[in-house]
Amino acid sequence: MGYAVKVVKGQKISCGENTSNASVVLNWSDFGYKGSYDIEIDVSAFILYADGKVKSDDDFIYYNNPFSRDGSIKMIESEKGKSELQIDFTNLSQDISKIAITLTIYDAEKRKLNFGQISSLTATLLSSGTKLASYTVGKDDFNIETAIVICEIYRYKNVWKFDPVGEGYKNGLEALCSAFGVKVEEDNFQMQSNPKKQSNPSINKPKAKSKAKPPEVSKKELYGYADSIIVAWKAVDLILRQNNTLAYDILDGDPEIFDNIVFSS
Repeated sequence: MGYAVKVVKGQKISCGENTSNASVVLNWSDFGYKGSYDIEIDVSAFILYADGKVKSDDDFIYYNNPFSRDGSIKMIESEKGKSELQIDFTNLSQDISKIAITLTIYDAEKRKLNFGQISSLTATLLSSGTKLASYTVGKDDFNIETAIVICEIYRYKNVWKFDPVGEGYKNGLEALCSAFGVKVEEDNFQMQSNPKKQSNPSINKPKAKSKAKPPEVSKKELYGYADSIIVAWKAVDLILRQNNTLAYDILDGDPEIFDNIVFSS
């Protein structure tokens, strides 16, 4: 595999003049973090053109859209704390200028999380399986940011290069989408509300229906309801004793019969 050259922010390196493919492997850790929530990292990539923007939302690569339209770019999330973006240069469209590789923190604002709580974050460039370069984000580079463009793979005079950008954003994925031209509906937005990582199931619970106020009933009406119940039970008792004629008289409301009824035990 070879040893990767350690590069710093802005130190560009070639992916190789005749290389057919490359990949960027991201590794991160929150070792030492003792907060109430897990820090969940989402990796995504934006396929950009001459104007620095995507052409359509299909150029936004993430866990629910892990492949580019032509299959030349593929994202693989193999394990916790690791993700890989694979690029096939031979099938990549000629009008693509660069690929921005980014990370965001799930539900960062609500959980009060940022990349300053990540203890290590490294992007490693491989070309045809050989390690070429690695870029490690400084521990003090980000203190309030919730999104990072960690690196870019860009085209320069028909040669693809690796640029360790290391640029942070405060407003998470929304800021990245705005910067790169991805249009997202307000109500449907949140890669931050990703179903696979949604840890608060109450978010999707329907709102409880308000209970209807019971109707007001007078004491006189209540006594009437009570009498009706007594009559009904007396009738049932008589029916059970097969005295159906007397039961029918009770239900017809003959008050003189009440005193002659003895409930069976």
